[in-house]
Amino acid sequence: MVCCRNLLIYLGAALQDRAMSLFHYALRPGGFLFLGISETLSRHAE
Repeated sequence: MVCCRNLLIYLGAALQDRAMSLFHYALRPGGFLFLGISETLSRHAE
């Protein structure tokens, strides 16, 4: 489980991309990523 509530909204696009790559690497298959209600993964459909 990775919990990232209200962090990504403070990062620029490049840092958001890097963070998503790290979260993807850290999560096990079937794991969960918790985001705040202001955050979205629309740019990261995969």
